Amino acid sequence: PGLAYRNESETIFTGPQRDFLDLKSAPGPAVDLYYSEGWFRDHPKSEYRILASRGCPFRCSYCLRVLGDRVRWRDPVAVIEEWEKAVRYYQARVVFFHDEIFLYDNPHTHAILDGIVKTGIHERAVFNGMTHVRLMSDEILRKAKKAGCYKICIGIESGNDEILKSVRRNYTVEEANDAVGRIRRHKIRPFAFFILGHPGETHKTLRDTIRAAVRINPFEIGMGIMVPYPGTEIYELAKSNQGGYKLLAADWDAYDRYGGKALGFDNFTYRQLLMYQIVGYFLFFVLNGKFSGMFNYFLPKLKAVKRLMLNQKL
Repeated sequence: PGLAYRNESETIFTGPQRDFLDLKSAPGPAVDLYYSEGWFRDHPKSEYRILASRGCPFRCSYCLRVLGDRVRWRDPVAVIEEWEKAVRYYQARVVFFHDEIFLYDNPHTHAILDGIVKTGIHERAVFNGMTHVRLMSDEILRKAKKAGCYKICIGIESGNDEILKSVRRNYTVEEANDAVGRIRRHKIRPFAFFILGHPGETHKTLRDTIRAAVRINPFEIGMGIMVPYPGTEIYELAKSNQGGYKLLAADWDAYDRYGGKALGFDNFTYRQLLMYQIVGYFLFFVLNGKFSGMFNYFLPKLKAVKRLMLNQKL
């Protein structure tokens, strides 16, 4: 159960699993099939990606939740051992915790952070991970910083409280602002995610999100356009022409937050939404005086931006 595959021209799905895999008894990932000894020494800009847990308890309307609704943790000892091997054997210098939410107050995160400090690996490599506006604690932030955390990713998603409520983000814009400030006070870089094109989005709420991104002023932002991933409420709304949506494509090539054209919107054109995205990034960098950040952000993306603009015929 839980498998999907092709048998010649037929697509087979065996149905959902009834029970989750026990991660504490499961073997670790076979990363040696991908990485070789010292791999990151030759690829210094790459990050070693690790999962300490699977699953997310929240029900955001745009999220696939591909790893399930229930949070299951690996054995902290196994996570620490994998982290150590990543740094000592593969020569990783940046480790990225890909958990939906890693840095929050729970025994597993405490055990992992304490264990990393005990091994001394934090002196050879830094890490980043994700958190939630309402789940952080100063104790976790202190431990994260001590264990080598240099960046925390946090989803803010909108600058309008009504939009946040409609997609079940259970906090306000001011709470998100406070959370980013707390991360910054612990001398950790906050990276905030925003989405343009929520259900019922208007020109006003789009401007609210851009203003919030500028005012909250995290170290970096990701401001993507809504994607109607199959299995989400957004997809179901778009299929039935509700929420101000029309589903334009079921082709995965169009499922891209930066130029993919999978959704049509009642309240604005896709071209207008794309311009909000570009202007949002520009204002965030310029009004906050992040000129070097703007240069570092846009320079590697010039080819992609050129392709995007040609595709949209701007």
